[in-house]
Amino acid sequence: MTNIVSFSDNGCGGILCTLLNNEPLNFYNTNAVDSPTHKELKIKNIEEFNRKVEQLSNNNLWYGTHNHPSIFLTDDNIYKIIYISQIKPESKVWLSLRLSCNKDGFYENSFIDFLINLFLKNNNIWTTAINDDKIISCELYDFINDINYRLNLFNELGILYDENKFQEWISRNNFMPYMENGMKIYYTLTKNNS
Repeated sequence: MTNIVSFSDNGCGGILCTLLNNEPLNFYNTNAVDSPTHKELKIKNIEEFNRKVEQLSNNNLWYGTHNHPSIFLTDDNIYKIIYISQIKPESKVWLSLRLSCNKDGFYENSFIDFLINLFLKNNNIWTTAINDDKIISCELYDFINDINYRLNLFNELGILYDENKFQEWISRNNFMPYMENGMKIYYTLTKNNS
């Protein structure tokens, strides 16, 4: 049986797979994790995806995919799925910040990108809860912002957690200084649209 981490683009699947599988922490650009297991199931074609899932079964590793759990939830070759959701507004804002800026501030001309990411790209299937015995829900912002949340997740799985790796990753993905203003923008615009 295969274990899967299901996440949106830039949705922290790389760091989660690295931590779950105790892999070395490597980056392929300023802030994105280069993890072999996190890339293994980034296959959109569902037949190819299913074949690969079957090939990877019978080990204890966690493999990442951008496919939403609703696509493969009934696959008998899948044991557990960590679903990194973006249900909370904070998750949507944090991800939009990650897509629009780096730890030193917004990319040139990217404030409009932030708004596009926040209101167009993040209004998607990752914002809905899934209730199933295979699913372990992991809210993006809680995972990023709360060490106890991370510890509970890893304790539930019986996997040793490495906070040092996480802290190295978060030092390259620290958008918390922009969260307050991002949340103000989110609430102002959602209030005006309701």
